[in-house]
Amino acid sequence: MRGAVVPIWEEPPRGAAADVALLALPGVEQLRTFADGRSPDPPVARLTGRRLVDVADGSVTYALPVSDWLVGPKGTLHPGVLAFLADAPLLAAVHSTLPPGTTATTAEVSTTFLGTAARGDELRAHGRVIHVDTTTGLSEVRITRRDGRLIGHGTSRAFVLPPIPVEEAPALAARPEEPEYPTPDPYLRAVEGGLLAPRALDERSGLELLRGQLGGELPRPPIDNLTGVQLVDVDEGRTVFALRASGWSANEFGV
Repeated sequence: MRGAVVPIWEEPPRGAAADVALLALPGVEQLRTFADGRSPDPPVARLTGRRLVDVADGSVTYALPVSDWLVGPKGTLHPGVLAFLADAPLLAAVHSTLPPGTTATTAEVSTTFLGTAARGDELRAHGRVIHVDTTTGLSEVRITRRDGRLIGHGTSRAFVLPPIPVEEAPALAARPEEPEYPTPDPYLRAVEGGLLAPRALDERSGLELLRGQLGGELPRPPIDNLTGVQLVDVDEGRTVFALRASGWSANEFGV
């Protein structure tokens, strides 16, 4: 455990949004600055390790290490992490086809969980465009483990926003230098929180497990301490979770 009492999500976020001058470039060229390091890593990459690693016109790939922060009691990946990983290449694949001054925003995502991965693995999410016009983008993503096994598939619909006027593309600002930090990025640190023992899983119902976590009798899982997501209420057939939209949540474009 850290000596500091400040939760990770209340620390000042690391990383930065891209230079707004990127808007004057085609979408595919904007994304390439993230993959090759000309643009800074966004806070969400510094928090979780999710990064853009390959870009082409209509096709992008993100990678995510399966750190100890992202696994559940059985040492395997929380399924919801696949949805988090899938969202980035689904939107970026559409963005890669857009002209200068044009952006898109996600309207709908559907994710199918086909398997899981163990701690220490690395996931690859390959997104590709299905269709893009002046108002709508459709895309799909395939998520694989390091051994190539398909463990997730998703589709998305994006709204293509009206273009805004842009000047001729200027030279991009130099990547800002970041200070030396006394600790590694969060996903590289020793985990905080605990996993449930097999006996607790076997002897309690799902409702009892959740009530035990809510009341502090059982430990919160590491992913709660990484992201700030927390269970705030539970009853038979109903749960309520809360998540603060902290600065660590920001993507490559600062949103």
